[in-house]
Amino acid sequence: MSTSQQLPEIRQHTPFARFVLEHANSPLCSLLRLVAPLLWRNPQPRSRVLVLYKNHILLVRNLGSTGKWTLPGGGAKMHESFAQAALREAREELSIAIPADSLLELGRYTKPDIHTRFDKICFAFIFSQSSCPIRLSHEIIEARWYPVAQLPRNTSPVVACALRDYTTKYSMPRQ
Repeated sequence: MSTSQQLPEIRQHTPFARFVLEHANSPLCSLLRLVAPLLWRNPQPRSRVLVLYKNHILLVRNLGSTGKWTLPGGGAKMHESFAQAALREAREELSIAIPADSLLELGRYTKPDIHTRFDKICFAFIFSQSSCPIRLSHEIIEARWYPVAQLPRNTSPVVACALRDYTTKYSMPRQ
């Protein structure tokens, strides 16, 4: 059995997501990428989750983003901690219910280090349910499992920071 067959399945959640994936480089998506900074003039930090499974990392490309592969996550709602936001975003974007006590804190990465408009507060989670498919929400254009040692070229800098800190604090899982 190949490694890709052992990884949890990723399913598009809606017909809309499949349509967007087919048109990810369309003029509409390019317009969204231009308009997004105008909508978020006072950017608040965002939570991100490093999802690991058997030395693979789950990376996503978001609707309206720069098109780089990054970690799933999003902004905290009023009266919500960054950890709570990370748990909620994983459930909403990927249909992964992460137990709160399984979330590992990694760190806060600032705008100059990761070259984005938003600071990122990152957490890690070891995904252990290979039989539980991941269902993508309309916010996610695409998601893929990548071997930690073979990340794609167009990966957001926050991914390298989170992997570095996970390896330093917790070491990679041996599976």
